[in-house]
This record gives sequence, C-alpha cells and structure tokens, in this order.
Amino acid sequence: MVLTPVVDLILYNGRIYTMSRPSQVSAIAIAGSTIIAMGDDVSICKLRSKKTRIINLRGLTVLPAFTDCHVHLYSFGKSLSQINLRNHATLRTALMEVKNRGESLAKGQWLLGRGWDKNYWGLDRFPHKMDLDRIVRNPCAFNSHDGHALWVNSSALKLAGIDKNTQSPRGGIINRDANGDPSGILLEEAINLVQNIIPGESFEAKMQALMNAQDAALKAGVTGVHDFDEDDDKLKLLQSAYSSGQLELKVLCAYRRQDFDHLMRFPIISGFGNPPLRMGPLKLYADGALGSQTAALFKPYSGSTNLGVSTLTQNELKYFIKHCEAVGISCAIHAIGDRANYDVINAFLSSDRNHLPNLPRRIEHSQLLRVADIPLLKRSGAVASAQPSHLVADRDTADRQWGKRCRYAYPFKTLRYHEIPLCFGSDAPIEELNPLKGINAAVNRCHPDDERGPWYPEERITVRQAIEGFTTNAAIAGGLAQIAGKLAPGYFADLVILSENILKISKRELHSIEVVATIASGRLGYSQIRF
Repeated sequence: MVLTPVVDLILYNGRIYTMSRPSQVSAIAIAGSTIIAMGDDVSICKLRSKKTRIINLRGLTVLPAFTDCHVHLYSFGKSLSQINLRNHATLRTALMEVKNRGESLAKGQWLLGRGWDKNYWGLDRFPHKMDLDRIVRNPCAFNSHDGHALWVNSSALKLAGIDKNTQSPRGGIINRDANGDPSGILLEEAINLVQNIIPGESFEAKMQALMNAQDAALKAGVTGVHDFDEDDDKLKLLQSAYSSGQLELKVLCAYRRQDFDHLMRFPIISGFGNPPLRMGPLKLYADGALGSQTAALFKPYSGSTNLGVSTLTQNELKYFIKHCEAVGISCAIHAIGDRANYDVINAFLSSDRNHLPNLPRRIEHSQLLRVADIPLLKRSGAVASAQPSHLVADRDTADRQWGKRCRYAYPFKTLRYHEIPLCFGSDAPIEELNPLKGINAAVNRCHPDDERGPWYPEERITVRQAIEGFTTNAAIAGGLAQIAGKLAPGYFADLVILSENILKISKRELHSIEVVATIASGRLGYSQIRF
C-alpha cells in the first residue's frame, strides 16, 4: 500500500512561477521540507487535512527561493555590527565616525571596520596612516570595500612589526610613501601581516554573527548560500549550527587554499554531505580587485604602468587544479582582470576533463574578459560565478581604470550567448546580500537613480534570465540541479514571496520590489506580514 504523505502547508491564490513546467500555477502543497504537488487552487486544496496550514497568497508572486552563490557568511554577519565606511561620501566624514567610535574604546582595544573606497571618496591616492594617527591612538584596521586592501594606523603597524625594512610578502604589497616608510595601506597577501595579529572573537560571538547573517539572508529571500569565508572557525561554526538545529540555510562550504595539503592526504570530495551542510570547492585567488588596482591585466591601468597582481601563476593554477580534481575536489578560482581570467581558463583547459568532480569548475567574478577568451571559457567547462551588484558599484571606477576594455566587463548577455552557465551572488559583505538588487543590476545595468541609464546596455539580460542566476543556475553550480532551484514535486520547499509581479512589472520599477516572506525547507523563515 502506498501511503500518501500528510500535507503540512498549502499556498494558494498566488502567481507561482516555477522556473520549470508548468511555468505558472496558483497553488502548491508541501509535506515536510519537500514539494509534493502543484496546480490549481481547487485540486491542491483538496489535499488538505486537519493539520494542514493554509496560506492565502492574495495574488502575490512566488518564485523559488534565491541562492547567493558567493558570500562570506560569518564575515557578513560580523560586518553588521562594525563601522561601515561605505556610508560616508568623503574621507572627512568617515574620519569623524572613526574618531567618535575610537573615543569609547579601552586602551589597546582594536577598532575595526570596512567599506572604504578611495575612488568613491574622489581621492587620487590611497588614504594614509597619518589620517588615522591624528584621531585615534588605539590600533585600527579597516578593510577596503573590495576586501583586497587594509588601511591601518601606526599603532597597528608597530604591533605587526612592519617598518621600513619589512619586505612585501609574495602576492602582496606593503604600500610605501616617498620616504620608503609603510603608508598604512596593505594590499592582497600583505593584509595578513596585520590581520593575523588582531585578537579573535569568542566562539559564542562568532556564532551570534553567523545567526545574524542567516537572519539577514532569510529576510532577503535567500535560503541557500555558497560560503567562501576565510575564518578558521568557519566549518566548526556551521557544524555547530547544524547539530543544534539552528542552521536554516542550505550551505555549500568552500575549502580555503590553506586546506590544500590536508585535503591531499584526507580528501573529502566536493558535494559531500547533505543539505543543509555540504562541502564545496577549493577557493583560490588568481589576482586582486579593481578598487585596489590589483586585478591582473594584460595592459596597464589607465594612466599608469601598473598591471595588477597575479597571486598565482598559470603553472601554479594548473598544479592545484590537477591535484584537486584527481581526488574529487573542484576548484573555484577568483579572477577579476582579463589576464587573471585568461590564466584560469587556460589552466582549466590544460587539465584532464575525464575525471571531473561532482561539482562544476567555477571562475569567481569573471569581471573583465577579452572577447577572444569567451569561447575558451565555454570549452573549459567552468561556470561563471558573477555578482551583478558589483557592476553598479564599480561602473565609474571601471571606466576610469579600464577604459574601452569595459565593453566586455560583466558581459552577462555575451556569456549566455555562448551558453556558459552563469550563476549570481552578492560577495557580501562587499555588496549587500540582496538578490533583488542583483536582479535589477543585471537587467538595468545602472543604479535606479543614475540618469545616465544602462552601462553597456548591449550586455543587459532579461528578468527571467537574471532570476535563473539565483535559482536554476545556482543549483547547477551547487550540484543540486535535480532537487533545488525550481518549484516541482520532489524538489526542496524553498520559496520566496514577493510584493510585486517581478516578471510583469516595468523594468524601471524592479528596485521597488520587496520580499514579503521566505519559506525555507517548508517552514516560514521570514515574514513581514501575518498570513
């Protein structure tokens, strides 16, 4: 005898877009964490029992819940309580907040924050340690908006033992003034010289930050994340949240480069585990970032001789890819500049594709490409993992630093034309964890208030295609295409309810859409109204 599962939840009277077939229904039935039926209101409501919860959607729009394919989960949660210098339009007002926050610190206590961007502040130079020395004696450190530079004061440099004689580490730069003294700006691998001496938080404080990040994700309609955080306790935090029943997100936890040697001895393959916690790819860096002018380029940044920083050579990339894929571990490689993307693509092409891991290869960011390299990217079999919100934030800086090369910056439509899988994320805390903003950026390629209109409009994609980046294509990138990313019987009951019909509203009004509620594994994870 076949037992009919008890229906726990029915949603009806809605505009439910499935990203599958049929493409639209009005009602859906959920048992436990799984969708068991979809269709019209009458047929689905017949499945109810006395224990079934019924939600009248009142015509609201429903999509598969979003997956953010690139987030630093713990760091995002921590950033919610730190100074955010992105909130300031000038260096002067940023320093005022730093001064005010510094006055309340105990002696020796570190002052930490993030979000500064010399380009956003209209500076033709990096900020200097003296800017901080004048207003705060405590050691302080502020990550740049792109996370690839650290601004510190003299107290921090002294504690780290960095002086005029300190050599820049491989893959990093200690910025210096005209006298050869450290200026207070550390780039790429040099960041760790200070980062590694900052006192760590307690495990309890880290867990609270993780929970804060989860709450923010659910509020944004996100039920899945690909976590690229670098904190030493990342996996312990996620395991603790999982074992205690607190982990509501479906997390794909990426390995770090420093995990490589251990993985070669004791490989745990990519995709191992079951939602909500699975092991992901090994994250590597091929270059830096645009804002810090460390993204690796073929031709110099405009008005300079700087070609950026290649943090791994092509041969080193080949080495990592070969050895990882041989034991079932996929690689997700950060590449922003055109040179870095070329190096990563060719490293993938040179490796044996007969024994690929369960999870696909990935290029994280894929921001600037040469047109000739795009067909090669297709041949490599890699997913392009991009963050649409970056193109809005980076527009002016990219125009200044990359010039006409920007024609193939964030080339979403071209990537889709070449049938390259394109998944989307936020890179939070660098950008806001908000897929609706990402969708708007991919569709309109400009800030809602930008009167200039779309930036390289020929690379705009449709609303549905942008949604796919956070749903169906995200499931492909995460190795869950058979059970996630769509609304269909047998798939996870992960849904987001929106305030407007995202597929019918004017593109100019996309920015006005809000998340009304999020259902994660059949449970209401967030709601701004009572159903």
